[in-house]
Amino acid sequence: MKIDKFYKETIVLSISNITMGLFRFVFSIILSKKLGSEGLGLYSIILPIYDLFCCLSCGGLVSAISSRGAEFVTKGNNLNLIKTIRVTAIFDFIWSLIIALLMFFNSSAISIYILKDIRSITSLRMISIAIIFISLSNVLKGYFLSLSKASIPAFIDIFEKVVRISMVLLTFHLIKVVDIPTAVTLVFFALCMGEGFSLLMLIIFYKTTRKKIIINYNVKSESMPQLLIQVLIIAIPLALNGFLSSILGTASTLILPRRLVSSGIPYETALSMIGEFSGMAVSIILFPSVIISAISTIIVPEISGSLATKNFFKVEKRIGDVIRVSLYLGIATLIICSIIPKDLGILFFNKASIYKYIFTAALCCPLYFTLYTTYGVMSGIGKQKDILLNSLIISILDIIILYIFGGISWINIYAYAITLFLTSLVGVILNIISIRSFTKIRFGKYQLISTCIITILTALIVAILNNLLINFNCFLKTLIVILVAFSSMILGGIKIDRLFE
Repeated sequence: MKIDKFYKETIVLSISNITMGLFRFVFSIILSKKLGSEGLGLYSIILPIYDLFCCLSCGGLVSAISSRGAEFVTKGNNLNLIKTIRVTAIFDFIWSLIIALLMFFNSSAISIYILKDIRSITSLRMISIAIIFISLSNVLKGYFLSLSKASIPAFIDIFEKVVRISMVLLTFHLIKVVDIPTAVTLVFFALCMGEGFSLLMLIIFYKTTRKKIIINYNVKSESMPQLLIQVLIIAIPLALNGFLSSILGTASTLILPRRLVSSGIPYETALSMIGEFSGMAVSIILFPSVIISAISTIIVPEISGSLATKNFFKVEKRIGDVIRVSLYLGIATLIICSIIPKDLGILFFNKASIYKYIFTAALCCPLYFTLYTTYGVMSGIGKQKDILLNSLIISILDIIILYIFGGISWINIYAYAITLFLTSLVGVILNIISIRSFTKIRFGKYQLISTCIITILTALIVAILNNLLINFNCFLKTLIVILVAFSSMILGGIKIDRLFE
């Protein structure tokens, strides 16, 4: 049976993201060993600052370029595509340079007044360099997605993770690390080197593929300023959304350790708890989200191309399909983390004690995975303003919930799990309302019944399998359970869905 281009691209990007997810797991394990729980906590509070400045420098570019580029390719106007890449790259280089300099020269103020941990200064200066690399990389990634060549940036992303892990191992081997700030700075140095190599590879592939593109100079093209404005019209709301959400996300990240301290927990212990919950448990439960990331990336140019040819039936069907698949992935993840949380903690971090964190964090997975797929759908149908508004509501709610529950001594770090669940629930409701204002979503009572049936069956199968494999090697047992759970939930869900269609 022939697989259509959307699923081919999704499979390619999913394989890449799964591979990168494995590398991220390896990276998390290395970090937990090299930095310890406290160092991992410091790393976790610095990273949102980097994300914040990245959103400001290049937020929304991949979606904007891939969306506009897909329209140009569909209409055979490759000249507009190339001109768009050129003008956007020039603009973004200048803009990201300004942002990087602002971050570099204000690192002391950020460290003292925002993070309130002076140990983060050198790390902030180090990652400011990476902002320029990642900004230009996003321009080129948008170009490749426009051409339905997801395999190129996918391969390069894997390469970047290999470079990052290799650099961490090499630097820690060559340099004797005596304190936590130095160790964290070396980790961010590895991040910077990885992004630099990634950009270099993207440029090489761009020059190679550019020669193969046929350009018809007789087709009417637009001016570079006009093309840049078209990209910015799409990118700015997404960037503003990312920036404001990152500000509020950073605020919530900084609030948590302070609220834990206010509940009577020492600061170092609070950092360790955050390191175990967000750096370990959340890393485990969000591993399958690499597939969600692939779907959300590919769906934007897919929907844009279908809308350009006014194929509304295809758009409606595609939206329903991807939302259901995301929900199935989330439910499968919840089942796995509910039945074998101790095995997951031992296998990945040699910490059985985090099993409670894994279980409670996993409760949000069905909603969380669905939420981020709906963001991709909304971006594809041109609902950037709704994305901005809904994200702001969710981020503000995130801070409020975290502030309220984080200061309650008997809840403490579990406030993180409560926040994830409630914000995901509200976000899904808001996004579904927005999508339904544009098109129908194929998820009625029959799909709900089929989802309940396959969820119960999968949970029973996994529970029985777990008991049968009780004496198996931890790695082999966990691998079998994961494969069976995802296969049963996704393939079974799709099969039952077809019976009800």
